[in-house]
Amino acid sequence: MARRGVYVEECDPECTPGAEFETDEFGGAVTATDSGFVHTGWQEFRYDHGSGKSHYAPHPDSGLYLWECQSAQECDDGDGTQVRSFGGLLYGTYSALTPLGKGLVIVSYVRPDDEKDVKEVSGGDTGGLRADVCKDLACTDPQTVPLPNDITVGSTKLDGPFLDVAAAPGGGFAIAAYDANFGSLNVIACADSECAEPKVTPVVGDQFRREYQERLRSRFGARIEYRPDGTPVLAYRDAKSGGAHVVNCHDSACTDFTDRAITGPGWARPVPGLAVDSHGNPQLVTFDMVNERLVLMSCLDGDCADAITTPLRGFTEVPAVSALGLDSEDRPHIVWGQIEDAPLATRTSAEYLRCAEALCGAQSDPIVDSE
Repeated sequence: MARRGVYVEECDPECTPGAEFETDEFGGAVTATDSGFVHTGWQEFRYDHGSGKSHYAPHPDSGLYLWECQSAQECDDGDGTQVRSFGGLLYGTYSALTPLGKGLVIVSYVRPDDEKDVKEVSGGDTGGLRADVCKDLACTDPQTVPLPNDITVGSTKLDGPFLDVAAAPGGGFAIAAYDANFGSLNVIACADSECAEPKVTPVVGDQFRREYQERLRSRFGARIEYRPDGTPVLAYRDAKSGGAHVVNCHDSACTDFTDRAITGPGWARPVPGLAVDSHGNPQLVTFDMVNERLVLMSCLDGDCADAITTPLRGFTEVPAVSALGLDSEDRPHIVWGQIEDAPLATRTSAEYLRCAEALCGAQSDPIVDSE
């Protein structure tokens, strides 16, 4: 597996380089907390030769780990806390996390290892999707929430925004699970942290008859947020057309929803950045592939039937990522990037933008600062 570096910068409003750390496997996630930030990463351990066990035997120390960092500037994270033990081969590993009360909810997926007998695997975990609810940020005693084992996520050996989780304002949480092999999207809603009866809503069914193997899988995926009224909203990139979509959930479990395309086709478009403004309307950062512009799409209603598109930046390479956050005054904070020397290179250049006005001024010319 490839090693991957993660870099943290603190922008308030100027950006200052912060902690840098590495994860051994794909599928790590980061979220900010009141006291700093926490991050996850998958680690695979092997037995030493001469230990009396097979070098590739299931190892109890393998699995998903959590690290808590008290500052964005420094992160002496040590060995971390093992949240999920998985002794099989780590293929198709993903995680997402978000604050929940005083603690966290951590959602993870690892592709089932069919070569390992369930009795061999530590804790009997043979893979798949699950959630762990932590009472504190250290997650020393997580409560495991089993989730339906027929939901698949991601794509082997490819990273991307295939798994996301959001905490509901009144308690509970919801998960967006995207299968990049077949282009399907499911929402799993939990009414409370116990999640005794998770509700699964298939938002998009399989888009391909056979497993899709092209490199564009890394641009598939979905994001999920909650409105103040407790109903989720999602943004995803359609696997076939490349268009950006908004899903407006009409109830807390998203059993009734409206799915609307908000852009035309675009083969290279990544998953839109998503946030919800103070009125509960979706705000998205995506790419106008025709005019080669990064744009903010400000929905004027929950269904995004009406929207204002505000151009922000031009791009010259292949778009790679866009992420969006709103402050208390609905001013967007945006991170976006493009792949340098595409299609062979994998290095992404990133830029941080902040708007001085709510929703970047919408119809007026936006005032944008960049880092």
